[in-house]
Amino acid sequence: MGIDGMINQLKSIDIDKMIFRILSNSNLQYNLIGDIQKRIFEKGITATGKVLRTDFARSNSKRLKGKQGFYSKNTEIIKRAKSQPVNRVTLSDTGQFFNSFSIKHSKNFITISAETRKKNGRIEDNFKDSFATNAEFSNEILNLNTDEQQTLIEVMKQEMLNEFKRILM
Repeated sequence: MGIDGMINQLKSIDIDKMIFRILSNSNLQYNLIGDIQKRIFEKGITATGKVLRTDFARSNSKRLKGKQGFYSKNTEIIKRAKSQPVNRVTLSDTGQFFNSFSIKHSKNFITISAETRKKNGRIEDNFKDSFATNAEFSNEILNLNTDEQQTLIEVMKQEMLNEFKRILM
């Protein structure tokens, strides 16, 4: 293919369609969700780096001699019985929240959502002191942090480069 042919091929590329197709990849979506879940479970932090602590644990620091705990004493007992960590909030008690993660996208945005309702209320009801609204809680939890964004950018760049190579070969 000559240079004119390559130029015509490049002009014919629909970048929006390419981006949409890349974001539709189930492996990419699975990895994005996995990155968020890993951050929450392993570090107990939001996308902006805020450490998650339940309201009860915040208000009950006297029991811990001034230290900030993460859960009520009863929740700690239950989590220990399930061999779950108590040194951070994991939001994974039953697995229902993590299993509900989903991604919707267009050519211009990605929305990551999850079901926060539980038997006796909503997950965010335990964090009213930390987040002004339910939407703030969801945004803080479900948005990508800087590292996760960078990973997505790198994957997108590589996929687009592969597509350009395929078109020009």
